Amino acid sequence: MSKLSLLPLLLLVGACDDGPASDPLDLAGGGQFSFASGTAEGAPLLAGRLYLRWSDEGPESGIVVGTWTIGWAPGADTTLQVGPQIGSGQLVGTADEDGVLLDLNPGSKFEYVRLSGRVTKATMYGDWEWTQVVGSGGTGNFRAANLR
Repeated sequence: MSKLSLLPLLLLVGACDDGPASDPLDLAGGGQFSFASGTAEGAPLLAGRLYLRWSDEGPESGIVVGTWTIGWAPGADTTLQVGPQIGSGQLVGTADEDGVLLDLNPGSKFEYVRLSGRVTKATMYGDWEWTQVVGSGGTGNFRAANLR
């Protein structure tokens, strides 16, 4: 087999690699996380707390439930559209070796904010997205550090 015929196979194998797996989500000590998010350009936007726990089925289920309290970060541009992530509410999501996916507005059929990312030691980091019936309303990044 020539080196040129191996190239498509190597590209396919490389495209399937999503990088290292996330660490397990550590909810010891109450699962309280400081939360900070930014715009897609990285400017500070929101700050608050996430309170997470495993569902009643336990960590084996991979289902996370909890609450959140989020407001504007000091100095943030409060005219930016961030969707329903100002205030407080319930959340539900999943956590496994692929990372975390948290829905800040479970049960909403018209708009929601989702956090998706990786877990490293006691930190979650990734992207947030506000989705509406008519499409995406905004995106940015987030970081949440365990406060235990």
